[in-house]
Amino acid sequence: MHLFEGYTKDERKKIAEVINIIIQHGGQDLLEGFMGIKTPFYEGAIMNKNDESCSPNENGELVLRPLYPHHYNYTPNATKDA
Repeated sequence: MHLFEGYTKDERKKIAEVINIIIQHGGQDLLEGFMGIKTPFYEGAIMNKNDESCSPNENGELVLRPLYPHHYNYTPNATKDA
């Protein structure tokens, strides 16, 4: 009985390299201030309390937006409303 077929660990690493996604072991130390790199799946910005892009060195909130729409299986109205 075959239940699932997917990519091996090495294949996933190669795919991540091709699309420029860093895979880091959870036990490794990160550089101070490191939050990762931009991925092809989201766009992000630092926004102030008025929902405007922050100037350099201005405090704000990290906002992420998916570049691909979310899809709710079997509920097209929920997908449309999202």
